[in-house]
Amino acid sequence: MARFEAEVPGYPSCGASSRPFAASFDEEACLSSRSRSFRSGPEAAADARRFVRASLGRDLPPDRIDDAVLLTDELMTNSVRHAATREPIDLSITMREGVIRVAVSDAGRGFDPNDPTPPVGPPRDGGWGLELVDSLSDRWGVDRDGARTVVWFEMDASRSRGGTGFG
Repeated sequence: MARFEAEVPGYPSCGASSRPFAASFDEEACLSSRSRSFRSGPEAAADARRFVRASLGRDLPPDRIDDAVLLTDELMTNSVRHAATREPIDLSITMREGVIRVAVSDAGRGFDPNDPTPPVGPPRDGGWGLELVDSLSDRWGVDRDGARTVVWFEMDASRSRGGTGFG
């Protein structure tokens, strides 16, 4: 099992836990999960990018860290834009058996990623975020967890993009 041991400046290290940071442990890894809540607003994506970069600093090849940061930015931006709520946005990063999973959870009504119906309203710039998620991640999806929508992506920790895809 790959180890997830990045020290995150400003966050407790292994064995410590406090709000808004939480850690869970297993026998194989000192730290296998990190999570944090962010205030919904214009600063949420930037704060999430810093949190993910610091958390994954030694657990992925550099190009995959950049991809994870970009995809996290897309999911957080979508959450702020489409959930349209002042409820906190939760972000979790989990490492299990060589797979990094990043999940963003909000109180929005959610969506069906397989729905071919375009959004109602005038066309606008943007709308490519989930295309990036689909292209750069190894897997992604949307789940409902009670009253919350969870959009997640996974990346195989040992795999490098190797010059393909975006970037």
